[in-house]
Amino acid sequence: MAGAALRLPTGRVLACEPWTGFPDGAHRDAFIQRVQPGVYPVELVVATFSDPVDPRGDTTFDEVAAARLLIRPEPVAAWRLALREGQDDAELADGELYGYPVDGATGSFGSPEVFDGLKNAEDPDIVMDIVTGLEAPDKVAVYTDELTGDNLVIFSSGGDGYYGTWIGYTAGGEVACFVTDFLTLTAK
Repeated sequence: MAGAALRLPTGRVLACEPWTGFPDGAHRDAFIQRVQPGVYPVELVVATFSDPVDPRGDTTFDEVAAARLLIRPEPVAAWRLALREGQDDAELADGELYGYPVDGATGSFGSPEVFDGLKNAEDPDIVMDIVTGLEAPDKVAVYTDELTGDNLVIFSSGGDGYYGTWIGYTAGGEVACFVTDFLTLTAK
């Protein structure tokens, strides 16, 4: 697992393709479930696959299967879909979920406040410049606002698509983690 630390100044969490939430929709699109303000680790789960067309099986490739924002290192007793204001998971049909679209094979965890800083950044392409530094699927890139210290942890999504973020709850009902599933490991 590769990862980085994420600062959440108000305990509000946002998962998005970094330039999709940038900058005006960030406060609207943050999850309604909050955590204590603090600094939390973001970890990537990377799956290694053999190339099916390689007859010897020597060729492998890595793909990000999931990204986890760890709030409490406790076992997860229940999972619920992360929701934004106005969303109700009871309204979803089987197989439907709320999530975020990815069109550039990139996801992120951040706070809505970091996008306020990006709105005022001198270089409007700063996030794109940082993303080009992602050399391999197991790498993360971090943008940090120099004035506030707020940051955005950016990572490969394993491909384009529509991905949901789930919240793992402890037996005591506390948020243990946020996990975005990139649908890499699916049952056939």
